[in-house]
Amino acid sequence: LELRNCSFIRNQAVKLGAGLCKLGPVAPNDTLLWSHCSFLDNRGTGFSYGGGIALEQPGASSLRLLKCTLERDSALEGGGFYYSNQFEKQVTSNLMIDSCDFKYNNSLEDTGFSYYEVPGNNGLKVNISIQAFIFEWNKAFTGEGASFGIRSSEYSTVNVDIGSCIFKNNMALSNRSGLVIVTGK
Repeated sequence: LELRNCSFIRNQAVKLGAGLCKLGPVAPNDTLLWSHCSFLDNRGTGFSYGGGIALEQPGASSLRLLKCTLERDSALEGGGFYYSNQFEKQVTSNLMIDSCDFKYNNSLEDTGFSYYEVPGNNGLKVNISIQAFIFEWNKAFTGEGASFGIRSSEYSTVNVDIGSCIFKNNMALSNRSGLVIVTGK
């Protein structure tokens, strides 16, 4: 699945992905490519995840987000982008975010980007590469991780590669507003 030069503006959802929601895996060795897309002013209402984008249960698949903008999106968690792994078997998922802007997004916690994994998953391996992006003016209202949050199981391996990135003017009510990584919960 490829999305190029698409705009998702002022959409609403009650649960997942007001702008865009992708559930389930793709074909093995296939890559989702979303490039030059805009996710603007999308709102999750109620108990919602991923104001701009929600990706849930990706399985052994890959996603590349290239030169996209997630701005003024909001949800309960992952105001900009919510990525959740819920498989309970050994799989490898890859997420590459390259040259994207996450600005003015709002949620309770892990506002710009949120990776969440169901506790107790057995043997997941997730590779997250985030290069040349900007996290600016994101706000977490009740928790931490205004920019970026990763919460993984003690039985999984999450490899994170972050380079040439800017974290600027993000705010969280806790003392951790930039990058938050919690493992073993």
